[in-house]
Amino acid sequence: EVDSMYLQTLKMLKANYKDNEVVTEIDYKIALLYNEQANKFKPLEGSEYQWKRKEAFEICKTVITDYPKSSGAEKCKSLQSEILNPSLQITTEKIVPIHKPARLLVTYKNTDHLYFTAFIISKGQERKFNEIYEESKRIEFIQKLKAVKTWNTQLKNESDYQQHINEVLLPELGAHSYMIFASTDESISEENTYGYTFVQVSDI
Repeated sequence: EVDSMYLQTLKMLKANYKDNEVVTEIDYKIALLYNEQANKFKPLEGSEYQWKRKEAFEICKTVITDYPKSSGAEKCKSLQSEILNPSLQITTEKIVPIHKPARLLVTYKNTDHLYFTAFIISKGQERKFNEIYEESKRIEFIQKLKAVKTWNTQLKNESDYQQHINEVLLPELGAHSYMIFASTDESISEENTYGYTFVQVSDI
């Protein structure tokens, strides 16, 4: 019960120093603990830790409001930024049938809408793309590919700052190799959170 004992000690300290700016450091430690506990959340096993990250965010919000110039507030701003940071990953089967709808598995955090583009890409281009590590050059490479289909989808956002998994539709595509690109904005830019996967459309 290490977490429980640690939290109890922090709360006792907070009670002792509630009228002192040092309480912001204690609140930050409590928020940090809740944020770490949030990583234990497993959707299929219950909601015990689901809202811990939101609790952490609200503690930080109070610290920043009450003691905006404190060192604890600065740390809380950094933690809030981390909590609000969106993430996105998409995966699909390596091969899907021609002109038949398929599914994409989307792992996401802090977003409720995605914009998709299907680009035609050769195996040679795919290899070349995978050798690029600089973000801006990857985006430039994608922008030069031939887009053949665009669509968007709504995602369920629980507002719990947790990572969630959902399946979305991959529309019917003709026989070819594709890069499926997903972004939190319609524009293809390194400023946006994005994810991609490669798929071969074939009946073989």
